[in-house]
Amino acid sequence: QRDHYVQAFLPNASLKKVFDVTKERAKFCTKKLNCLVKKHDYIDMAEFLLHEANAQLNLGMFGNTSFYNESNNKIIRSALKGKGKSGVLKHYIETLVNHVEFNKHTLSNPSSVGVNGDLNIQGPLGKAIAEQDVDSLTKWGNGLIFSFAGHDTTGNTMSFFCLEMAKRQDYQSRLRDEIDSFFSKNPMRDLMYEDLKEFPFLTRCWTETLRLWPAVPNGTYRELQYDDYIIGSNGEEVCLPKGTYVQISNW
Repeated sequence: QRDHYVQAFLPNASLKKVFDVTKERAKFCTKKLNCLVKKHDYIDMAEFLLHEANAQLNLGMFGNTSFYNESNNKIIRSALKGKGKSGVLKHYIETLVNHVEFNKHTLSNPSSVGVNGDLNIQGPLGKAIAEQDVDSLTKWGNGLIFSFAGHDTTGNTMSFFCLEMAKRQDYQSRLRDEIDSFFSKNPMRDLMYEDLKEFPFLTRCWTETLRLWPAVPNGTYRELQYDDYIIGSNGEEVCLPKGTYVQISNW
């Protein structure tokens, strides 16, 4: 299953293809944030970013352009935490899996149309779920796992990014200058996927956020296939026998 689903996260083969969807949602997100700033004294950025991460997951990765409902966003996120009415989550995941199956059908039959009368855009993760040759319960389970992990990790990482940047006004200024500089050189066009490499400081800020605040800090376990050695505190080699479980510290 891991081999199957990793295809949905390949940069050029998958993520690049949904970049336009991601970008349009980001524009919407910016306008929404500007409106909130004018109306409120403060904004719960963790809640805001979890909402947006869930929206990006559905619209971009699942391809739910006609299925996604803005008003249901918080209801579904609450259901994933075990809150709200009984049966909401079960119905949502069933609808999600049925929807990606329907998208698979429309994409393989150009004459058929989507829910809103046109062909739906198939997200790479939705496509992977639909094409997986497993029983319906496994598809349901994968829909559930990706619905939670696909937005919770990203939303919380963005929140920690905001926290760290709030501590450093100098980093805020440096980052703003990097972004402004790019758009001043490219004033007449939209951001493209290939442009992401033009933001080295932004990339470093994200990487450091992931190091300081890993969403899953204890998930990197590996079993040694062969005997291995590390240098101990006394400078001597220490043998790690085959079969030893190793955990890599994010820090």
